Amino acid sequence: MKTSGDEALLIMERDIGGNECRLQEYAPVFSDIASKKFNGRELTFDGLVRITATDVSAWKAHLPDAA
Repeated sequence: MKTSGDEALLIMERDIGGNECRLQEYAPVFSDIASKKFNGRELTFDGLVRITATDVSAWKAHLPDAA
């Protein structure tokens, strides 16, 4: 796996079905995760925000209908 972004996409594929349409549908989710990480100064050494599979899993775990 090349990047943590790849991990996040794999989690999406496994959990909600990963195709381009689904990715676009969940763009606001990635934006929300990134905003929270940026505001919390959770940046990489080079100042980037990385969204990982763990981030997506945590988001999913906090859904009201999460099992």
